[in-house]
Amino acid sequence: MNAKTKFKYYFRIPGWCGKYGIRLNGIEQNCVIEDGYALIDREWSAGDTLSLVFDMPVTFVKANPHVRENIGKTAVMRGPVVYCAEEEDNGKELFRLHAGNPNDIVIKHEKELLEGVTTISFTGKREKDWACDTLYHAAEPVLEDKKITLIPYYAWANRNAGEMTVWIN
Repeated sequence: MNAKTKFKYYFRIPGWCGKYGIRLNGIEQNCVIEDGYALIDREWSAGDTLSLVFDMPVTFVKANPHVRENIGKTAVMRGPVVYCAEEEDNGKELFRLHAGNPNDIVIKHEKELLEGVTTISFTGKREKDWACDTLYHAAEPVLEDKKITLIPYYAWANRNAGEMTVWIN
């Protein structure tokens, strides 16, 4: 593009993204949003540069209560990426994990893990083993602090054989 050319440029702003930034030639833009798209309508020149930055917060999502198996459980997402817990990081019997409402979420890119993935970890809880040998027990379960580590769902089953879960108590 040698001469200046006027046209509209639309950028999709994903529904999961509450915060984003658009820069044109290094200057932050306040764009009009039309049907989920940010619009830049201007005269463009050769060498113009655009950059988009999407905030990818960690969110704890609940399942529709009609999915009975997941009532009261939480899945963890970062932006559009669903995460899961694997036995490799969290031990056996993943059904004993409880996410709670952590305030110590750590997002870390681990370049050596599976050729580079971003993990999420936080302090949750884990139900301790039964203190007796009965099938039923009237006491509340005993919970202990447990570091829970999650990997992107797309990366599971690439280490040792073991359990995996997306939905955590």
